Amino acid sequence: MYKMLSSEITDKQNSQALILSSKLTEPRQRKRAYADYLGIMYATDYIQNAGFRVNNQRSAFRAAKLYSDFELTDIYTNSHRLYVVTVYGTEIIKIPAMHKEFDILPEAYVVVDLKIGMKEAEIKGIIKPEDFENREISNDYFKFYTNELRNIDELFDIVKNYSGIKPSIGRHLECMDLFVPYTENKLTNEQKKKFIAHILTCETCKKRLMDTLNFDAHSKNIANHNNILSSEDISKEENFIRKLQNSNKEEIKIQGAIDTIYSDNGFNDLKGSALKYGAEIPPKTKKIILTGFFVVAFLLVVISFASNVPNKNSDSKAKTVQGEVAEGDTIEFSNSNTSDFDINVPKIDKNKGFLSVSKVSWEVSKNINSEEQKRFLQQAGKSIRLNLQNDLLLSNSTAVNNNVKFDIRFYRDGSLENIEVAKSSGNSAVDKVIKQSLENTLYYMHPPKGSFVGKKNSLTLVIDF
Repeated sequence: MYKMLSSEITDKQNSQALILSSKLTEPRQRKRAYADYLGIMYATDYIQNAGFRVNNQRSAFRAAKLYSDFELTDIYTNSHRLYVVTVYGTEIIKIPAMHKEFDILPEAYVVVDLKIGMKEAEIKGIIKPEDFENREISNDYFKFYTNELRNIDELFDIVKNYSGIKPSIGRHLECMDLFVPYTENKLTNEQKKKFIAHILTCETCKKRLMDTLNFDAHSKNIANHNNILSSEDISKEENFIRKLQNSNKEEIKIQGAIDTIYSDNGFNDLKGSALKYGAEIPPKTKKIILTGFFVVAFLLVVISFASNVPNKNSDSKAKTVQGEVAEGDTIEFSNSNTSDFDINVPKIDKNKGFLSVSKVSWEVSKNINSEEQKRFLQQAGKSIRLNLQNDLLLSNSTAVNNNVKFDIRFYRDGSLENIEVAKSSGNSAVDKVIKQSLENTLYYMHPPKGSFVGKKNSLTLVIDF
């Protein structure tokens, strides 16, 4: 018989909950998330103290978007998937109806009751999937009462035996194709159902998705706070922390700064820096940012115009699929010579900072008439840019050239045949990171059968930093 005694919330549990909830930007949702994460951390320690190992590293709730979209609070013990439901001074337990609608019910819900002040917690019992039979839905939730809960002993009867590795639901490629539409909130309910069912049963796709979501969140934070972040600040964690701490002198306060760039360990360095959520950047700083923005925009227009001046000596032998493939919804075609990959580019000093992908484009040596092929190039370009930028952020290597090219060939069935460096970044370590990132992405994303087959230079990826 397992005891269900209340106990205090530890500092470690509180810190972990703060770090995770800080990823959400909406204040009310962040407050709800903080309570949920406290319940998760408490339940995790409770189950571990009972002698069962709990794995939270594979939990989807660690990605803020997955948590907010699907109300996921998943933990894993002995390969069993459990959800933690946190209540706060109430006898009513609400379970999201979408869990049943999307067929993502766990093997059990562990109900944690937070006491007033969120200083203590108690395991109240569990709910099993069969308890939803004939249960009515009210405001998108199933409602239970504490006197209906099962004893915690039933949970340990489930998890004491290893459940084994379960087969994933759905296909990897179909799931990967939904990554970008999901980040852009463009999935239908039917697509969401297939998407989340696969993510919760496939560790490989879950990891890639969480990397994509983390990069998307990090890049937005960098863009929002470029007045205090520069390339040299990102190059070393200690410089980044120091810059944030010094920014207090100008009363710059960042929303959700905790855990947006670095790992959970960075929280201890950050929480003493008096950063507050939701504060405004001072008008003087805004003016500087706007002035700098217009200057940079003007320079980019001039550079873009100069780079597009036609070369009278070049031959128009191919089409280039280019122009912000990673961001736009249309493919832009222009004439280009793909036979010469040794285009002179200006040397750039990248001894400091990190590599940022400014554009991804495709060069093809034959006509692209198929809408299916164009769609593949668009979606693959977007996924490659997201995944590659995330992989480059994790690398300390820098490039010499600000433009690289890779020749890519596929087998007739659409599977990847080979990737070769057509134009190096000037750093073999960077080339290796890029090649590995391309292989990981294109392993799942296949072009239409018979596309880009056999001949060298049939498809070339161009990456601009």
